[in-house]
Amino acid sequence: MAQRDPYEVLGLARGATLAQVKRAFRQRARQTHPDGRGDGASETAFDEARSAYIRLLDELAMAAATAGGDSSSLDLVTRLHFTPRELVLGTERRLAYPVHPRGDGAVLPAGGRTLEFVFPPMTPVGARLRWAGHGWQRGRARGALVVEVVSSEMPAGAVKGDDLRTLQPLSMVEWLRGGEISVSAPEGRVLVALEPRHPLTTKLRLSGRGLPRREGGRGDLIVTLQPRWPLPTDAAWPALLEAHSIHRSGLLDLFSARAETEEP
Repeated sequence: MAQRDPYEVLGLARGATLAQVKRAFRQRARQTHPDGRGDGASETAFDEARSAYIRLLDELAMAAATAGGDSSSLDLVTRLHFTPRELVLGTERRLAYPVHPRGDGAVLPAGGRTLEFVFPPMTPVGARLRWAGHGWQRGRARGALVVEVVSSEMPAGAVKGDDLRTLQPLSMVEWLRGGEISVSAPEGRVLVALEPRHPLTTKLRLSGRGLPRREGGRGDLIVTLQPRWPLPTDAAWPALLEAHSIHRSGLLDLFSARAETEEP
């Protein structure tokens, strides 16, 4: 038996868009699915609608390949997690493709494969990166591999928008003396100048050391100073204790093991 015109089966006019084809199939499927409750539910009618849908997808994909139009229905979309360092400096990833065909008949070139991709520096969270020609294939039409960039799992409160937050251990000697301290940033350790007796309740804000922003540039790195025990074995330690009257000020307790850790 000759197949009916797919446009007629789905109640569409010629020239229908991909979105219209998908919407018409969903509506027809609800009406004819064997497990549905609507009147006239029929396995034969559902199979006819599904066949028409696949034929129209093929037709639209072929038209897109010929005219250079939209073939996004063949895109292979995946999500990948990246560390702050990878987002800032860029990285390479090896991606394994699935080997099974898609339900609408599309297949992956060569069935399945593993390829290496280079992700550029300063990639923001939420970006969607495309590699043309590495997606699903139907006839001569081939989609793209689309990677949605996701931040890797980090401690609660460590990321707020484009800003990063971190704790920086600080000994009493470092706090009393001031000077440069080494802070961990996405691109590595950075030196930060600290004034002597910097208020421990005041956070350090390192401008442009956070995560990449979609509009360009980077967020900030916010550093919370965290008093640490044990006391250092430093030759200058006794003199510092005496010079700053540490025992009388009660500051020694601040740097003891009982000091509470401030959450970022």
